[in-house]
Amino acid sequence: MILRKSGFSDIDIQLNEVTDEYARKWGHGLKIKEYIASADILAYKKV
Repeated sequence: MILRKSGFSDIDIQLNEVTDEYARKWGHGLKIKEYIASADILAYKKV
């Protein structure tokens, strides 16, 4: 995983549903919700 290789730990990824409004805005009439995802990522890196 890229985050782990970059020195991050305690990585938590929470998937979110893509809203119909977002899909309409960026999908231009395509069924974009079938191909994209939305997520919040929380990770820590010691410096």
